[in-house]
Amino acid sequence: MLKNSFTAILSRYGLSHSTIKNLWQEIAQRHGEAHRHYHNLSHLIHLMDLLQEVKQDLAKPNAVYLALFYHDVVYEPQLQDNEEQSARLAKERLSKTKVPHAIVNVCVEAILATKKHAAHTNKDINYLTDADLGILGSEWPEYLTYTKKIRQEYQAYDDDTYRKGRKKVLEHFLEIPRIYKSEYFYQKLEHHSKENLEKELLLL
Repeated sequence: MLKNSFTAILSRYGLSHSTIKNLWQEIAQRHGEAHRHYHNLSHLIHLMDLLQEVKQDLAKPNAVYLALFYHDVVYEPQLQDNEEQSARLAKERLSKTKVPHAIVNVCVEAILATKKHAAHTNKDINYLTDADLGILGSEWPEYLTYTKKIRQEYQAYDDDTYRKGRKKVLEHFLEIPRIYKSEYFYQKLEHHSKENLEKELLLL
């Protein structure tokens, strides 16, 4: 599903089969790194499923989907600039192809927006950052599995350090007026997300 979608998008811009294959292999290899328990290809599939629900509302769907593929291409839990590095790599790879600059620019901007998930003036980017947080609104068993996978990714930190950091993240999302910027995902996920966050907070 992911590979076919990636191939279909880049084929529209006249990229050769070998070029697309090489780009995809890099994405797949990076998302298959041993330290990734949540930020892997399954995460991308979940985002794609959510974005399919709003695809008709996307002004530049190709840019959004390319951002989906590249937004976590660099992921090291102990680093603070994963999004910047991912955006840089996406721009470097795609700028060497026939993908229009306008598409690449939106892709890069969307990747950078996944760092803070703040409201953006570009509706497409809001859809992507909302989908990136979609797991927060899942059913409790799935949410609990997600929290365990995140803990595995941060296994370099002791329990006290992790709890403090995680608590800060949860409290941030509970304190902001709304987690989801688009009306669609706000209506679909906001209430359940905050319930999940509150339940996790009690477990810490």
